Amino acid sequence: MIFEDLRSAPSHVLDGEEVAGSGSNFISSVNPYTGDTIWTGYAATAADVDNAVRIAKRAFPDWASTPYEARKAVLLKFTALVRENEEPLIHLICDEAGKTLRDARTEIAALIEEFRTSVEAYETRCKEHTTELDGSRLKTRYLPRGVMAVIGPFNCPLSMSNGLIMPALLAGNAVVFKPSEHTPLCGAAMTLLWQQAGLYNGVLNSLTGGVSAGEQLASHAGVDGILFVGGHAAGMSIFNAVKDNPEKVAALDMGGNNPLILHDIPPDSVAAASKAVIQSAFAGGGQICTAARRLIVSETAIDTIDRIIEDCKALKIGNPSDPQEEPYYGPLITPLAARKAAARYSELVDKGAISLLEPNISGPANTLMSPGILDVTDCDSDSDEEILAPILKLYRYDGDINAAVRLANATRFGLSAGIICAGPDNYRTAQRDIKAALFHWNRPMTSRGSLTPVGGLKQSGNLRPAGSMSCDHCAYPVIYHESDIQGLKSLDQAATS
Repeated sequence: MIFEDLRSAPSHVLDGEEVAGSGSNFISSVNPYTGDTIWTGYAATAADVDNAVRIAKRAFPDWASTPYEARKAVLLKFTALVRENEEPLIHLICDEAGKTLRDARTEIAALIEEFRTSVEAYETRCKEHTTELDGSRLKTRYLPRGVMAVIGPFNCPLSMSNGLIMPALLAGNAVVFKPSEHTPLCGAAMTLLWQQAGLYNGVLNSLTGGVSAGEQLASHAGVDGILFVGGHAAGMSIFNAVKDNPEKVAALDMGGNNPLILHDIPPDSVAAASKAVIQSAFAGGGQICTAARRLIVSETAIDTIDRIIEDCKALKIGNPSDPQEEPYYGPLITPLAARKAAARYSELVDKGAISLLEPNISGPANTLMSPGILDVTDCDSDSDEEILAPILKLYRYDGDINAAVRLANATRFGLSAGIICAGPDNYRTAQRDIKAALFHWNRPMTSRGSLTPVGGLKQSGNLRPAGSMSCDHCAYPVIYHESDIQGLKSLDQAATS
């Protein structure tokens, strides 16, 4: 295992060294299922952030001047080490993020796939190009930005974080990485594996900390760009921290309030539609950013809801690391997250929403939450919000697909959307008119291909920080107009003739 004892894990990894940390602000890693504290360390101070950026800035020139194939080889070695450490990493994801063994294995596979995504994207989108022009040459080369700040999420602590880190390193940048405050051990373990892969000291540094550490990192004068995947509030705090610095690229993916439409469901497709809705809304306990939050149902498909409710009642929720139990999903990340979601559900019911399936909180740490479904069609207090939990709001409509599209677009977000319907014409209308960056037709909304851009529209984000377009924000093009000395002489001859 990367750590012989989890309790001995460092608070930070700086310049290739494990740093215990210091200060007055402690931060803990808590198993979300058991509620047990598995590690305690120190949150990064402003001085720690400054030190990490200075180290990265010092390490940047050597890494940037390292040939591309050598940088690529380090990424390949890292993926090999991930494979070698697959089992302990899987259990670390279960213990710290609360993901099931099945979902943790899927995440490790996605992490390894990020290598191919990053390499193919960089070699396609950042390829050097030369054009001959009247005896001279126009060359386009892509250069690394310098020091990139990477701020990762808790729900995919290894795969999504590496979906940001790999493109940055491949392009030649140095990185300061702040993992989610809920998954600091995943962040430290990953950083140490990068060191074992042969990454130069100081090229990747990790800091444990909360929102303030992220803001300090993003706004630091020595940081040249920020890649972020997380919640809307945290993303906006980063945006506000850098809004007066247009020279910094800030690629932000900030969640969504995602619609899923049920339009015309043939009787022989009700069971499959129910399965797709459940996976879209409740996989991972609803803690996946692209999950369905709003189910928009035509009156002709309303009978499908009864099947969805019955299927939800049969879902097994429990210990994510128990191979015998094999739950559909495990706990929410904290007891507070579960309480807030339950409180919001109750508030909506008090204000006129109709409870169709009431969620229950259970488990050793009160973090297991069963699915909740409520009809908010006539609820005046409904708000445009992302509830990162297994809560699904239902909206009924009577009319053609255009009525569903209007409901789907009634949000400030634009991350993902989906439709389950038989006819391609209804799909084409929804696809054309709904504003979302990721669209599904008769597919679960929590899945996406690896070689795709990751990010949203409207308040879901501004750019595509992860996936196949991440390299766009990690390197910038420079145009070189070149000729040899004979070309210079030809200019003089042309001027005097």
